[in-house]
Amino acid sequence: MDLDNNLTRRGFLVSAGTVLASLTVPLVSGPAAAFADEVVPAEEDVPASETAASKIVVVHTNDVHCSMVNEKTSLGYAALLDYVTQQRAAHGEANVVLVDAGDNLQGSSSAMLTEGEMPARVIGACGYDVITLGNHEFDYGAEKLFQLRQTEGSVPLVCCNFVDERTDERIFDAYRVCDYEVSGSTVRVGYVGAVTPSTLSSSKPTAFADKDGNQICGFCGDESGTGLYSAVQAAVDAARDDGADYVVLLGHLGRKGVMERWSSKAVVANTSGIDLVVDGHSHEMYIEKFKNKNGIDVVVSQTGCQFSSFGRIEIDPFAGTATVALDSSGLPAAAELIKQWDGKDEKMEGLIAELEAGVAEQKNKIYGESKHKLCAFEVDGSYAVRKRETNLGDFVADSIYYSAANMGEDCDIAFINGGGLRHDLAAGKITYGNLIDVCPFANTVVSLKVTGRHILNMLEVAAASYPEASGAFLQVSEGFSYTIREDVASSVVYSTDGTKFESISGERRVRDVKLHGEALLEDKEYTICGPDFVVQLGGSCIPKPENWSSARMLFVDTQALINYFSESLKGVVGDEYADALGQGRIRITDHDEAADGGSGSSSGEEPAGGGMAGGGKTTAGNAAASGSTATKATPAYRSVPATGDASLDALSGALASAALIGAAAFGFVDEER
Repeated sequence: MDLDNNLTRRGFLVSAGTVLASLTVPLVSGPAAAFADEVVPAEEDVPASETAASKIVVVHTNDVHCSMVNEKTSLGYAALLDYVTQQRAAHGEANVVLVDAGDNLQGSSSAMLTEGEMPARVIGACGYDVITLGNHEFDYGAEKLFQLRQTEGSVPLVCCNFVDERTDERIFDAYRVCDYEVSGSTVRVGYVGAVTPSTLSSSKPTAFADKDGNQICGFCGDESGTGLYSAVQAAVDAARDDGADYVVLLGHLGRKGVMERWSSKAVVANTSGIDLVVDGHSHEMYIEKFKNKNGIDVVVSQTGCQFSSFGRIEIDPFAGTATVALDSSGLPAAAELIKQWDGKDEKMEGLIAELEAGVAEQKNKIYGESKHKLCAFEVDGSYAVRKRETNLGDFVADSIYYSAANMGEDCDIAFINGGGLRHDLAAGKITYGNLIDVCPFANTVVSLKVTGRHILNMLEVAAASYPEASGAFLQVSEGFSYTIREDVASSVVYSTDGTKFESISGERRVRDVKLHGEALLEDKEYTICGPDFVVQLGGSCIPKPENWSSARMLFVDTQALINYFSESLKGVVGDEYADALGQGRIRITDHDEAADGGSGSSSGEEPAGGGMAGGGKTTAGNAAASGSTATKATPAYRSVPATGDASLDALSGALASAALIGAAAFGFVDEER
């Protein structure tokens, strides 16, 4: 795809915009995606309700990431649709709106095997009223996304801060205004969309550039945050000018573990006119209220991820000046997170079953077993792999390390970022689908040479957010170790727009970096392997190496898991990965261990297995995994053979090709990756 020739305002809208909008079925008539200055007339938005409803009910989701059903909550699209049907029966068909705050096309084995077609069909059948962009909506590349326009139906997609920087024009409609009949009066609600500017730094640099490498798209990001605030405020003001009585912001922005100036809280604090925010991106569950620039409370809600819950907020035009009534504690009385719903829409269940059956054979091929649970999450459901070493991080980094070695690559260190690991690997039988679920993004693994100094800078950025979880956190292969001093503040300096690493301005928090027990040398050259997003292209602000263009493409990360598990481990994940805390490759301490003779001294000793070594404090592990940690046996190097299954070998090749094509086309990835 030649972005330089095709990414015009109208040209992009006709192609990508229509495709994105086609992922859902409309409840209203009218154009699928109007320009910000071509707002759909009110009479074409939503027909007047025939009922005498007294409220407007907003049902919302975010960061579903292709989860058809959450095993823990039993929530999913079938439950959501049944709930919406119940709400419409109670409040009027036209007065219950279903919205989504982004990231719904990527994140599961079924989605990956169908390159987004399965979730696109399911989302389409749900009948969302308005959606906004998440930063995973282009993960399969532009060409595949364009094919998804064959999905039936369309729905408005709004995003006020995705711009063509050559013209400063919005690529999608910034907002949409819909009419509702409430107690005999017409009430107008505007829906504004915004996606985090971090999308730019966490995407591959080629994603928003022309054929000469010049950036032509952006997300209104800058060091002060005013670019994003101004874009949102302009859209809110335009919606108000268009007659909106209330404004709902659909923001893929996040609250914790994100760039603070681009968080939902910061956007609310620096704008006015927003009545409530449906948030996403940071995978949190909360309902709170933040003060806007005029000191007025704004309700902000987020439902977690993968159907941890779905949300419901009432807009009551006759409840006084507050959009959402507050209870005696000051929290929204008419807002809730639905964490349990027993009803299921039978038609949706049937559609999902039909689509899952189409990929069942590939997903259910058994490759072996794991004696222990490999953990991506803490017991509270938060991502462990984004803030500490885990046995899953060890396993995936080792799979890259050994798969590269088996290809003849002289790999010294393999990395995998915590944001690339999305699912636990349960104890018991391991299928192809299980392995894909661990790394669902089909990232291309590359190999290249860098200096020890560059590796130190990579680790410093990866640890900059600790103790907050960060997708940039680096899990590492066997033989490599480092220590994070949590009592030392991060001194990483970023570019003025916050999208790139610049330098280290003071004391480093990452210490005692060793390879096979020997201190890493700053001027020595080492060969590293990992997802191109992390080690080559500067994703998540990880430093981009000077010789990035010399990287060698090796394989897709999922194929590395299959190769390592099937060949090196002979189909059994054993006791070497028993401990949820990992094998002691990453230590976290709150003091100078060298000063008191702890394991942080430059003794040259290989870190022992069994979790964190020495006197440093460590975060708690996931109690779901148990058992003692044994010293890891080194699997023999061998050539990487085919799996023996012709269909799976062909599929793996297709996935690898798709990943490489996507990298050269137009892919979104977030800082979680």
